[in-house]
Amino acid sequence: MEPSCRAQAAPRVSVQRFCRLLDMASSLHQGPYPLVPIPQALLSTMAVFHTYSGCRGSLRKVDLKTLINRELLQFVQEIRDPETLERLFRDLDTNGDLQIDFQEYATLVAMLTAACRTFFIQKQAE
Repeated sequence: MEPSCRAQAAPRVSVQRFCRLLDMASSLHQGPYPLVPIPQALLSTMAVFHTYSGCRGSLRKVDLKTLINRELLQFVQEIRDPETLERLFRDLDTNGDLQIDFQEYATLVAMLTAACRTFFIQKQAE
C-alpha cells in the first residue's frame, strides 16, 4: 500500500483512514448484533474497490481488468480481448476522464447484480 494520499477534488481518505473505517465498521458485527447482509455487502463492495484503486480513488483499465479477472469470475468470463475491456471501460467511464471512480464502479456492480438476478429467475422458472 502507498503510505499516504493527498486530498483531491472529491472527498478522499487516506489508505490508512479507509482501512480504519472498514475495520471499525466490520467490528460492529462482532458485538451482540451481527452485521446483516446488505451492510456487509456494502462494506465488501467498498473494500474491493479500494483494494484495486488504492490512493488514486479510481480504477485504470489495468485495475478494472485485474478486479474483474480476480473477483468476478463466478459471474463473468475472464477478460482476455483488449476490445472487450475497451468497450466495458468506455461504457463505465461516463465522465470521460479515463478512470473509473466509485460511482461508475457502483454502476458495474448494479448491472452485474441485475444480470445475476435475471439469470437466477430464469433458471428457477425452468
